[in-house]
Amino acid sequence: MGAQTDEILKEIKKGTVNENNVDFIDENTVRQEIREKINADTDYDSMSKFAIECSINPSHLSDFFNNGKNLGRNKLLAVLINLKYDLESIQSMLSRFGISPLYARNRRDYQIIIGIRNGKSLDDIDVILRQKNFEPIIPNK
Repeated sequence: MGAQTDEILKEIKKGTVNENNVDFIDENTVRQEIREKINADTDYDSMSKFAIECSINPSHLSDFFNNGKNLGRNKLLAVLINLKYDLESIQSMLSRFGISPLYARNRRDYQIIIGIRNGKSLDDIDVILRQKNFEPIIPNK
């Protein structure tokens, strides 16, 4: 494994970074990691049922895993929350996909962070968001 992200940033600032020491992210590996977690989750009998639970078209989720399409921030959040990732893991996964992590000084993101931290379900987080007049993660559900 290469250098940690913080170490890489320090080396970049100093001008001493060596590209050979950087273990760049392979999105296919991250996608496979999520797929394996879905397959191992006993709450879902199939990938299609999981996709529907996340309000994602099953073919879109399949395309995501086969590298044909990306998931937007909200859909990726829906996937990660339904898989019960903790806050640190969600932040890491968002970053690994090049998506901005949840930002605690953004009012909507703050509510999502609190919901995740308190172990709330996706539906419960969306109820809180609606009550506080924020766009839910899954607006059509």
